[in-house]
Amino acid sequence: MRQGLATIVLVCIVASGAHAAAYDDFARGLGAIQRGDVDTAITAFSAAITAGDLAPALLPQAYRGRGIAFLAQNRCAEAFVDLDRALELNVGNPDILWRHAHAAACLNKHDVALADYSRLIEAEPEADAYSGRGRQHWFLADYAGAESDFVQAHRLAPKDPYPVLWLELSHLRAGTLDPAAAQRDVATLSSTGWPGPLLALYAGLSTPEQVAGAIAATSGTPRVIASVRCEGDFYVAEWWLGQRDSAKAQPLLKRAAQDCPGDFVEGPAARFELEHMP
Repeated sequence: MRQGLATIVLVCIVASGAHAAAYDDFARGLGAIQRGDVDTAITAFSAAITAGDLAPALLPQAYRGRGIAFLAQNRCAEAFVDLDRALELNVGNPDILWRHAHAAACLNKHDVALADYSRLIEAEPEADAYSGRGRQHWFLADYAGAESDFVQAHRLAPKDPYPVLWLELSHLRAGTLDPAAAQRDVATLSSTGWPGPLLALYAGLSTPEQVAGAIAATSGTPRVIASVRCEGDFYVAEWWLGQRDSAKAQPLLKRAAQDCPGDFVEGPAARFELEHMP
């Protein structure tokens, strides 16, 4: 599906003509991305790009790498410029299209992101691409289009809870959420862990207070805890918006907008909601 680090490293090994300094900076950037050291990655990829003598085969990957690092810092405008350039140099590359779509959505360029996901679906119709396009329909208030894509994503990945969660969220925003139907949708999933408490909320089987208790009881790495808090804040806020209680939704959206990891869709979605609240 998405081009991995090993593939890029292989390109590095077989590429010829890269001058030593530019190549060293490029390799340093790859290592930094792998470690999650995005500051070093930005510095290293910038040096490789500005050197002017990086091998042509590596240049789009340098822009891609710096774009990923910018996304991790929620520097979406800079990420979009880099990923746009990477696509120009490597037209149709699926991995770059994924990142480009993410950056576009982060900037509320939802028509651009929708087109990216449509290209990905044409190349390989998989669940993640349908989910990505479904979210763009959702942002554009095309809830029928969103529901159709999330149904397709669920069909292709029947054990993934997130297409079902976004399907119920789309029903909620369209004013057609039926807790009984949501319970039937949730029953098709085998997982009882996270985000089970959120699915139960949308299915009328739980309360925001119970979700908060599940979040507080979460253990694991800092990344896991941050992820659960991010998702809990966003989806509970959306539930409150469905109850027409923006006063309870707003602080949760603000926290999600600020604290969600940079590669999570819930952060840009929270910022979008805050920008469009009356």
